[in-house]
Amino acid sequence: MSVAPDTSLGGGARDFPVTTWGLVSRVGATGVPDGLDGLCRRYWKPIYHYVRTAWGKSVEDAKDLSQGFFLWLVEANPLAAYRAEKGSFRAFVKVLLWRFVNDHQKVAQALKRGGAVQLQSLETVTEDGRRACEAELDRTWALEMAQRAIERVKTRLAGRDGWFAVYEGYDLAVADRPTYAAIGKRLGMAEGRVRKILSAVRRLVRQEILDELESQVTSQDELAAEWKQLFGGRV
Repeated sequence: MSVAPDTSLGGGARDFPVTTWGLVSRVGATGVPDGLDGLCRRYWKPIYHYVRTAWGKSVEDAKDLSQGFFLWLVEANPLAAYRAEKGSFRAFVKVLLWRFVNDHQKVAQALKRGGAVQLQSLETVTEDGRRACEAELDRTWALEMAQRAIERVKTRLAGRDGWFAVYEGYDLAVADRPTYAAIGKRLGMAEGRVRKILSAVRRLVRQEILDELESQVTSQDELAAEWKQLFGGRV
């Protein structure tokens, strides 16, 4: 399932960086151009989708705002103010993004004041509306994190014949899920082996998600809270 089918930005075959802290420290650092690139590849789609849906922006306007946000992260370096003990990196990014779009809207309103075009003021957005927007960002953030985990597991399982095919055929089925027996017949496996492989691959994907999420928090309690908010249930 594609998060933002109207843009291919943020995709690509390259693997995603695992550690947030290394990226944060490199953004804005002199002579280290991969800081913005790494941050953009990881967070482009959640942020683009958030801007696109929360404020009803066109594809091109959402792209421009998203790109402007990442450039602002480099030029103004607001990430330097991040303190892990005060909250998650995801929550901090949401605050920065909201402020960035808010400032952009104010400038745009000033430029178009008196004209026929009326822009929505973020001050008129209700608290419930803002929470709904942030929930959508969290949903997209979680989906992108899961997709990255799946891609890493796919790479890890390249040498295990049929393992990823089992997972892909069942958990990633775009239509009705086939039966274990049907997958086994197609891949030449016993039904019991299909069950075991599927369970094993699911554990690998879950662990990959946990590993990435753990790089963005500072305690097990915070990890548990982040997991519950993004994926539900317990770690």
